[in-house]
Amino acid sequence: MAQPLLHALPTPSPTPTPAKESALDSLVAFVSERRTKGEVPKDFGAFERDTHARVMAVEREILASELAAADVDTTTIEVGGVV
Repeated sequence: MAQPLLHALPTPSPTPTPAKESALDSLVAFVSERRTKGEVPKDFGAFERDTHARVMAVEREILASELAAADVDTTTIEVGGVV
């Protein structure tokens, strides 16, 4: 069975270190702030572009994590039972 997409996301370090905010954290903060303010965007096109850019950043982080997990250094591979 396939592993869930989020299985390879980095886990928090046991020792606090200054880290860049993840794209997901940024998206959650953006949505929370919008909901708290409760106002309608004056320029919906700009709001839509900003939201899309943030969602795409989350997707890039997830895909990068999955690709990094699949990046294996090996001298041989097996395809269909043949090395």
